[in-house]
Amino acid sequence: MLVIDVLLLFFLVNGFYIYPPLNSSLIVPFLVVFLAFFSRGVLLNEFSSIIKNRYLTRIVSAIIFLFSTSLLIPILHQTYDFSYAVDFISQSIQLVCISSFACLMLYHASIIGVKPSEYVEILIIKIFLLQSFIQIFAFVFSDFADFVHIFYKPEVVEYMYERYGGGVRGLALTGSPGWGLAVGYGLAFLFFFKHELIGKVIGVSFCIKLFLLILGAFFSGRSAFVGLLLAIAFYIFSKDTFLKKIGNLFKAIILATLITTMAWVLFPTFIEQLVLKVFPFVFEFYFNYQNHGELSTNSTDVLINMWQINIPDLTYIFGDGFFTDKYTGLYYKNTDVGYLRNILFGGFFWTACMIGYQFLLQGLNSYSFEKHTRYFLFTLFIFTLFLEFKAMTLGYNKYMFTIIVLYVLSLSYDEKRIN
Repeated sequence: MLVIDVLLLFFLVNGFYIYPPLNSSLIVPFLVVFLAFFSRGVLLNEFSSIIKNRYLTRIVSAIIFLFSTSLLIPILHQTYDFSYAVDFISQSIQLVCISSFACLMLYHASIIGVKPSEYVEILIIKIFLLQSFIQIFAFVFSDFADFVHIFYKPEVVEYMYERYGGGVRGLALTGSPGWGLAVGYGLAFLFFFKHELIGKVIGVSFCIKLFLLILGAFFSGRSAFVGLLLAIAFYIFSKDTFLKKIGNLFKAIILATLITTMAWVLFPTFIEQLVLKVFPFVFEFYFNYQNHGELSTNSTDVLINMWQINIPDLTYIFGDGFFTDKYTGLYYKNTDVGYLRNILFGGFFWTACMIGYQFLLQGLNSYSFEKHTRYFLFTLFIFTLFLEFKAMTLGYNKYMFTIIVLYVLSLSYDEKRIN
């Protein structure tokens, strides 16, 4: 039961390509329908509840509004760039996939006897641990990396795998091995600290899992560690006592030292390759400081340049009606910064709409959740706002959308409901 849910959620969240444009997310509803034949009608009851859920109906209403607006803006500007609207069509399809999986998740959570939200937390942690194992195996065994790349588009293999020297990135089984995967690992850190640490005592299991998640984040992108930093901050301000936090800190340092030492002794070749090939990418700012006296990375230099584009005052108000360049099909004005792309498309109004949409997705408009739950949801929202400074995330990123919607939906089926 747990294995089935882990595999289906892995398919749903990672959306790796089976045969473009068919991806693994689209398989999930069909697998759930197949499993429904063995549920004696229970899954049909869960589906009936899901389609009437107020949280989901609000999302559907928001998508309809944003889709209509994303069509209206380029029409008013006479640019007829409808590329932004395509994302809302994709989100609608993904919402169907999420809802189908939620039916199965609710059914299994009731059988196990655990709150749906706790069950989702467990599943999220497990799928990223699984992804870490996949990346580690792909890093160590090139033949396994070749197998993973069967599910990549050829241009993605060239850009993500070969560009970084063959073995630093592009190792995950995902449809988005760059930005999307980094966002996913950032979320995984937050859910991991909430589920595995708050109200509990650190043990060997916690440190091993954290070690694996950090390794997975090494291969996904440095932005994932924004999630880790926020997760640490979330724990610092959590309900645990000060003495318990200090005790867990000391245990974490001791256990982390022991686990790292054991890994070095048991897997010296792997650790050596990690240091030689991956560390220069992950800790690029440190190596640049040592070699050139500058705390910088290639990606931060590119990001700074993207922020320095010239935007007329009227564009801030009304936007330009462009989301992609009409000649190249790439980012309009060559910027991937989330806030700037939204402003360039529809000005402050559209940007405010997308922030409000993410606020809705996070369930922050509901006051029926417990205080510590609202605190966690707000932390997730802050994480999203931070990421938008680098790339499109607010109401746009598939990893963020899938994980957040599934989690908030599961919360609505806990003891306190919003549906």
